[in-house]
Amino acid sequence: MILLSDPRVAAVPSRDDGEPLVDVPDVPELRVDGRAADGSGAHARYGPI
Repeated sequence: MILLSDPRVAAVPSRDDGEPLVDVPDVPELRVDGRAADGSGAHARYGPI
């Protein structure tokens, strides 16, 4: 198991490629379990959707 708090994870460089985010519950082809909804939204990159 690798934790997100592991310094090795934090050391992996990342950069935003500018691809827009979409709010997953607004995509009719995808279902989101309402029990897990926390009000902050579930976002994903537009490309994979």
